[in-house]
Amino acid sequence: ALTNGAAAEAVLGQADFTSATSATSQSGMARPFALALDGAGNLWVADTNNSRVLRFDNAATLPNGANASGVLGQPGFTSNTFATSQSGMSFPTGVAVDGAGRLWVADNANNRVLRFDNAATLPNGANASGVLGQANFTSRTAATSPNGMGFPNGVTVDGAGRVWVADSSNHRVLRFEGAAALPNGAAASGVLGQPDFTSATPATSQNGMRDPLGVLADGAGRLWVADSSNHRVLRFDGATTLPNGATAALLLGQPTFNGFVESTSQVGMFGPSALALDGAGRLWVADALNSRVLRFDKSPQTITFDSLANKALGDAPFALNATASSGLPVTFTSTTPAVCTVSGSTVTLVAVGTCIISASQAGDPDFSAVSVSQSFTVARTPQTITFGPLANKTLGDAPFALNATASSGLPVVFTSATPTVCTVSGSTVTLVAVGTCTINADQAGNANVAAAPQVRQSFTVGQAAPAVVNVYLPLVQR
Repeated sequence: ALTNGAAAEAVLGQADFTSATSATSQSGMARPFALALDGAGNLWVADTNNSRVLRFDNAATLPNGANASGVLGQPGFTSNTFATSQSGMSFPTGVAVDGAGRLWVADNANNRVLRFDNAATLPNGANASGVLGQANFTSRTAATSPNGMGFPNGVTVDGAGRVWVADSSNHRVLRFEGAAALPNGAAASGVLGQPDFTSATPATSQNGMRDPLGVLADGAGRLWVADSSNHRVLRFDGATTLPNGATAALLLGQPTFNGFVESTSQVGMFGPSALALDGAGRLWVADALNSRVLRFDKSPQTITFDSLANKALGDAPFALNATASSGLPVTFTSTTPAVCTVSGSTVTLVAVGTCIISASQAGDPDFSAVSVSQSFTVARTPQTITFGPLANKTLGDAPFALNATASSGLPVVFTSATPTVCTVSGSTVTLVAVGTCTINADQAGNANVAAAPQVRQSFTVGQAAPAVVNVYLPLVQR
């Protein structure tokens, strides 16, 4: 229902839509920087300047200014002391929740990522279950190494439990396989944006990055990166299988991979910081320094599906043909299965009526879904009558039987077109006068068979030969 400039339905962190006061309370916030929703509808907010993460249970049902349900990083809702400890945080900037209910927090100024198992059940100020980027919970040294980090900003987790971290000051993204089972301080499994784990050179190239802030792993195995100081978004396809320092597959915000010009336009960006994908595959970008959010829809596609010729019931099954501009396969379905059915791309006619076929392409991570329909008429099956010629007759000949067959197998009906010469009862002809007898053969059809073209046969009814009379004269003898 969104339209440009639409009003929000609710607000959290403020009592109403016109106040903007920072607060350290159960209902207040101070520069929230990131958020995530879990499968239960709980909202998690990285309340950055309060050095904490807030949890709002059943967030979509809450009234304006509602209290948070829980807090991590602080012992209660009224403290905001940054700390380097198992229960403390220092300016968290990223949050993600995995399918098992684990909360992952990019604890920015502590140069680490924290893991909280069964996060929604934890009491306020609970200890973290694990840490990446540091060897323990009390160290916070920035490092450029396989197990170090430098001011991580964003964190995301994919369906297989891999955690990806936007390691901003190291100008890279780290990948941790099976992250939930890793020990504290474990080494990353892979790196993008740098050729190895010990380099941290900012770059504007197809395989380089400059201060990445946001990361997003999608269900298609791709990784999206908000490459902030390059004013662009990168996409890495098949990200889990890529080698260290691999090149990006897609670029948004810049015309080429070696450009990094900030822009306020429909194709440009200025310091993008966060990313999200919705259920329809649309990409949303927090274009931070342009003070806006951008939406990128999937690429459109079209289906070419030629019109279909009318058919007659009884015609042989036939093949459909349609192509999508994306090159993806097209799927056919019948929306009138009582008239026609489709198996794969083959249509079978089952009844008289209008057959409607839908050609669809469900789309993929790059292309939107599309469908188009074609219809045609299924007419009654045509039929013909076989009715052979009839021999001439003589008036007085005995009644005789007619014989004709319809290709449909339905019974043929006979009528006399010349009832003054001959009559028909059922299939029996009776001659009543001299002349030309014409017999009609008809088959009217039924719901599925069309009427047959009438067939006529004629023959001559001749006059019977006169009777021979023998005259006997008396014999006169002289």
